[in-house]
Amino acid sequence: MRVPQLILSLFLLFTFVVALPVPAPVDALVERAQSASKKGSAAGRKKEAAGIDKNINIQKQEQKDVKKVQKAEGTKDFKKQSGQLNKDIAKGQKQREKNQKNADPKNKQLNDGLKKVQGAQAKESKQAKGLKGNNSKQDQATLKKLSGEFKGGEQQNKKNKQAALNGGKGGKKGNKRDVEEAEEIETHATVAQWPLTSYNPHGNGLYWKIADMDMWGWY
Repeated sequence: MRVPQLILSLFLLFTFVVALPVPAPVDALVERAQSASKKGSAAGRKKEAAGIDKNINIQKQEQKDVKKVQKAEGTKDFKKQSGQLNKDIAKGQKQREKNQKNADPKNKQLNDGLKKVQGAQAKESKQAKGLKGNNSKQDQATLKKLSGEFKGGEQQNKKNKQAALNGGKGGKKGNKRDVEEAEEIETHATVAQWPLTSYNPHGNGLYWKIADMDMWGWY
């Protein structure tokens, strides 16, 4: 008969659920996931690195801008190209400010590296604004210097990114485990909110879904 089979199936399910380890409360998991985004945490270091990546991309664009300004020297296109260069330099400065704000104050290597970028950007901005566009030897020398400085800044930010990921300690493997742990916390916080049971409309039987495990109970 179907009724006894259903009762037996429900009994087995109840026994299984009771035997399961009690999961951490959802609120606790969410709190752990949120705290992982703080400065110095694994998620915090990922955020630092992502911000530095944005700065690196801007520096690559600045190098392209310099080449365009070099070609525009002595032409009516100079104002447009030099304006774009100055705009990207300012954009890089704003991104660097965000990176400094997000940086872990305990990470001396990272903060020292960002200060180097800050000083270089101030110098680059002054040089770019001093361009005349008259195709003079002075302009050409300044543009050549800027090109080298942007490349150097990119290399410095790559070091800054590594310092961010390593937490200023130089360890790679430990950091990787921390990052994976932060991602796992976020996943668990989501899984903990899944429904305990659900009905399967397809096929014959009740379908129970507990966390990420599937159980079938036939009747």
